[in-house]
Amino acid sequence: MIPRMSRLVVPLLIVMSIVLAACSGGSDDVESFSIGIDSILATADTAALSGASGFAVKSQVEAEMSADEMASEEPRPASAPAALVDRNDIVTYATEDGDDSSGPVAELVTQSRIIVRTADMHIIVTDISGAVDSTADMAEEFGGWVVSSNRSAKHRGFISIRVPADRLEEAIQRLRDSAVDVESEIISSRDVTDQYVDLQSRLKNQQATEVALLKLLERATKVEDALRIRETLSTIQEEVELLLGKIKLIETTAAFSLLNLSLELDAAEMTTDAGDDQAAGVGEAVRFRASFTPPEGIEDFVYTWDFGDGSGLFRSDRTVPTDDENTRETATVTHVYHDEQDSPYNVHFEITGTGDAGIAEGEGDLTVTITRIPTVEVFAGNRITVDQGEEVDLDGSFTRPVGIDNVKYRWTFGDGSDPVEGGVADGVTNVVATHTYPNHRPFPFNARLTITAESDAGDIESSAVVDIRVLETEGWVIGDWSLQEHLKTAVRSLSAAGQWGVTGLIWLGIFSPIIAIVLALGYQARRRARSG
Repeated sequence: MIPRMSRLVVPLLIVMSIVLAACSGGSDDVESFSIGIDSILATADTAALSGASGFAVKSQVEAEMSADEMASEEPRPASAPAALVDRNDIVTYATEDGDDSSGPVAELVTQSRIIVRTADMHIIVTDISGAVDSTADMAEEFGGWVVSSNRSAKHRGFISIRVPADRLEEAIQRLRDSAVDVESEIISSRDVTDQYVDLQSRLKNQQATEVALLKLLERATKVEDALRIRETLSTIQEEVELLLGKIKLIETTAAFSLLNLSLELDAAEMTTDAGDDQAAGVGEAVRFRASFTPPEGIEDFVYTWDFGDGSGLFRSDRTVPTDDENTRETATVTHVYHDEQDSPYNVHFEITGTGDAGIAEGEGDLTVTITRIPTVEVFAGNRITVDQGEEVDLDGSFTRPVGIDNVKYRWTFGDGSDPVEGGVADGVTNVVATHTYPNHRPFPFNARLTITAESDAGDIESSAVVDIRVLETEGWVIGDWSLQEHLKTAVRSLSAAGQWGVTGLIWLGIFSPIIAIVLALGYQARRRARSG
């Protein structure tokens, strides 16, 4: 950007060039004019470049304003915003002392700064369409207008209006009074004084350049020179129009503040029960299910669970009916807590329902206490070998950490017999049992010891297994020698030999045709060889 002193010098240089060209005498007039035009147009191009801008002119600016109107010190009629005057002191519509104004446009007040104010509000209302219409009527009443509006959603709406800057607070207060509740309200101010003064300075520079080029065009005698001057003049004039639009935009936005209003329908209350408080251990799944009673005409539901451990929100729309036709329940949700340090956790439930009747909301809370479940280690004993019909002594043990009580044991023997169970006294860590296996089988029986207990963190269950090998011992026994056992061994051996024989015969039957074919082919080959 060319400094302000440079902007005053540029048109001066152009005027001086014209004067010098006019003072050229005799037959050299045309030649001197042509020779000097390059430097004059170069100066004019510099002036055009100095007026380049980095922000756009908005299309909403209404009514064209002439240069004379912009230079006037008198305000415009009440039907349109008055222009900020072109003089040493800056004027704006935004009154800071709350003085009353006459007409839809505030009276111009001489001030040191130009302030553009914007308000953003979010309010709760009972009627979206009614609130949008009343806000539009208020804007018209104040002498402003509706910028945009949207009421496509059933339960939400939006409207943006412009009102005279000195009536912005009045408009905000009226919206406060009409709302069920004000969710948010933000008023921002932007100082555009420097920007405005800069635009005015650039405009003066470009207008002076335009006048100088017009005088230069009047003296042009060559078509070539006239075309070059008109080209540069066109660029300058475009820049003047652009600057006028920017200045007008600032004047309009300073005179009429922007108010953006978000509307939300007031929700009916929905009876909601998040469920009873719960207790669980670390790593144990906790189940949540809430019940609610929606008002008539509310059919679609969306709910969220906040489990209180920073894991994020769970969102769903799945619900199920209950025996009570007026009450519904959410789908069951499970959550696992991995740490007990922040226990108890506050769980929060929210639900929103919509329908022809409008909108309804409900919420509820519960507490989940998380503790770490103690670990119980169980030992059922070492592998045991007994004869069938012989009594087996089972001797198991377990660890007993602090914080457990109501300890119980259960022995199951793996042969279909009834289990043996009972309670374990305080301080006891051994559990014994006896059992007889009447029958033998080739593979071991599995005897299992299960220990259950209770703790503040939840129920505990742990188990261990011991193998029981049962041998056949019935028959005549002489010393360490059992006739029946040896007979059975012999029978098993003969049986195994018989199985191998039968298997061989089966394979021989399968492959015998192939063998016969191979033998026949060999025999034929030999006969041919002998005959040859």
